Amino acid sequence: VDLFSIAMGSTQRLPNGNTFIGWGVGTDNDFPAITEVDSSGNVVWEMKFNNNASICYRTRKFNWEPCNNLLNPDLFKSDSITAISALLSWDSDSKISGYILEYKKCSDSIWNSIPTDENSFELLDLESNTCYNWRILSLCSFYGDTVYYQTQSFTTDLAVGTNSLLVSGMSINVFPNPVSKNLNVVISITKKELISVSMLNLAGIKLFEQSFFASEGKNNLNIDLNNFTSGAYTIVVESEAAIGRKKVVIY
Repeated sequence: VDLFSIAMGSTQRLPNGNTFIGWGVGTDNDFPAITEVDSSGNVVWEMKFNNNASICYRTRKFNWEPCNNLLNPDLFKSDSITAISALLSWDSDSKISGYILEYKKCSDSIWNSIPTDENSFELLDLESNTCYNWRILSLCSFYGDTVYYQTQSFTTDLAVGTNSLLVSGMSINVFPNPVSKNLNVVISITKKELISVSMLNLAGIKLFEQSFFASEGKNNLNIDLNNFTSGAYTIVVESEAAIGRKKVVIY
């Protein structure tokens, strides 16, 4: 049967030699919208709309690889787990334009979200001996969709001592908290040593760092916060033998 459309339409030669035809504007309700024929002209697949009001301006046929088929869940890992941190990593694919890492305590209902372009991230300032869930939302601009992958779990280690922020002869206090302009970090140590103080955002990016030789007893460091945006941050204090963290909120 000879077919003639009124307007528009398209053709595409497929890798197997078949031709994919979009008929554009048909003449009646029985007119096909799309037809695939082999090299001999035999119809191998055809589609029709259920009314003549629908048309196909241009038709193409490609293999569809949805985002949930791009990553291998077996490569989602929770490594380097301590009492207060965990290194999370997952599979990657060049078609994925970015990720959103979501995590929460297993007992909570609200997820924390961290956007990232990398396929690994170190979570900091976690609670010791606590179960956490995490999952990845892949952003696929190639297909214009987003997909959640299977939820993973890990449990942080049990902290040594009664306070994970009081270790190896070092204690930390920050005030005021919440804070707006100037933050005081008070570090108490039992011997003179080199101390490094840094400030990280929720994405783990270091925004401030200062090192100095601290004296035995209390040492005070004032951090100017005028260039920081509102949000939650982590103060990290490190010495040769100890590391401590405190969460601070800027408003």
